[in-house]
Amino acid sequence: MQDSHPIRVLIVDDHPMIRDGLTALLTGHADMTVVAEAENGEQALARYDAHHPDIVLMDLRMPVMDGLAATRALLALDDTARIIMLTTFEGDADIERALTAGARAFLLKDQLRTHLPTLIRDVFNR
Repeated sequence: MQDSHPIRVLIVDDHPMIRDGLTALLTGHADMTVVAEAENGEQALARYDAHHPDIVLMDLRMPVMDGLAATRALLALDDTARIIMLTTFEGDADIERALTAGARAFLLKDQLRTHLPTLIRDVFNR
């Protein structure tokens, strides 16, 4: 058992299978727990306010409110929010927009299984 609380994660993605997969992946790590899920940026704001997670995994492209707008809105509410932007699209413009919006890191979805747990720990400890 750990001495400190697990890293509390909010998963924001419009695809239920992605959310389920991320939850399953993180459940395998004793130092992480998923505290809430959201399917768009508007829900993310409400879930963030209700759960105050340590890390937000934010999909870049979603209906209702996309990841960039949600990141800006979250940081306006809490400038200490730690957001990792996720996307299936590779491109320097997307990375730059995500980081300019305030995301602390950016990860392609095809790298989630191999890099996400380490990236969550790194962003949490910054």
